[in-house]
Amino acid sequence: MKPLLWILLCLCVSLVSAQESKARFHYYEVTVTNISRGQGFSPPLVVSHQGDYELFTPGEAASPGLTVLAEDGNALPLKEEALMSGLALDAAVADGILEPGQSVTLRVKVARGFDHLTVLGMLVTSNDGFFAADKIHVPTSFYRLKKKQIPIRVLANVWDSGTEANSEDCKHIPIPCGNFGVRHTEGAEGFVHVHNGIHGHGDLDKSQYDWRNPLALITVRPVE
Repeated sequence: MKPLLWILLCLCVSLVSAQESKARFHYYEVTVTNISRGQGFSPPLVVSHQGDYELFTPGEAASPGLTVLAEDGNALPLKEEALMSGLALDAAVADGILEPGQSVTLRVKVARGFDHLTVLGMLVTSNDGFFAADKIHVPTSFYRLKKKQIPIRVLANVWDSGTEANSEDCKHIPIPCGNFGVRHTEGAEGFVHVHNGIHGHGDLDKSQYDWRNPLALITVRPVE
């Protein structure tokens, strides 16, 4: 290879490396849209994390943070739980209830090795139901980010944390009943599983609050 060509090649590689180093973190906007007919969502939580980290595992017991989110709609303990694990890079929580048909956008940063996103929120008119889209893989390299301009869209289903019995009794329902932090653990399943909906055997009107999956649309876009 001619010396001049070699010098130019090295210069190009250095410029690309410097650009990659400068852009050590990349940002994504995550939009959560409530596509249910009658269920409000608690303020959604978005976490960027390593691919082997799980905020919940179907078939296993819910963590303390997930328990609080699924029963009371409070995402802060789960956010702290994730960040304290050392396996999550960033997290963001929305403000206020997300009503049917509404959307909210949150921004989180990602980096090489922390290139997965998980999005969660409680169905506030349920005992311990939550929607989740977990381990959404996003590009982190400079070139792939430039090519990946088309948004990633994921539909999120509803899970049951298994920490509270589905009494559908207003004494244990946050909204519209206003009873936060009141648990009905007798008869709880004890593990995370697919939620089987509202059956109308308590105070909740099945025709208003029941659902069929999926319930949330997650749209992920890189931020310039």
